[in-house]
Amino acid sequence: MQYIGYMELTYSHHSIYSLNYHLVIVVARRKKVLTPTILTRCLEISSDIARMFKSEVAEASGEEDHIHILLSAPPDFNACRFVNSLKTVTSRRVRSEFPEIRQHLWKDKFWSPSYFIVTTGEAPMETIKQYIENQGA
Repeated sequence: MQYIGYMELTYSHHSIYSLNYHLVIVVARRKKVLTPTILTRCLEISSDIARMFKSEVAEASGEEDHIHILLSAPPDFNACRFVNSLKTVTSRRVRSEFPEIRQHLWKDKFWSPSYFIVTTGEAPMETIKQYIENQGA
């Protein structure tokens, strides 16, 4: 990685890029089920999924009913497939590892079917990292 001004560049065989996404996913019906332990586990799983997509979680945080993820990804990144994988795997693992959560979910649904994702444009990564870090405060 190399920096040009505030922009962090990644080099691959055929490209140089700086592609960053801010993703927010919400628990179904905004149920407040993300205890600190469950939230931490969701964020750990998110990092694992990102690596499978050759991406990196630069920052992640959340509250009782949603999570924020700042993701650095390569040019061939498929956001829709990533989000679907992320939701499927986190939902399955969390319900398996924390079976007591089922009684608080709406019809056994963990995540809302919708999500928010935006490219970060030319905003400095540190500014976005700080924003996401402060979401859990």
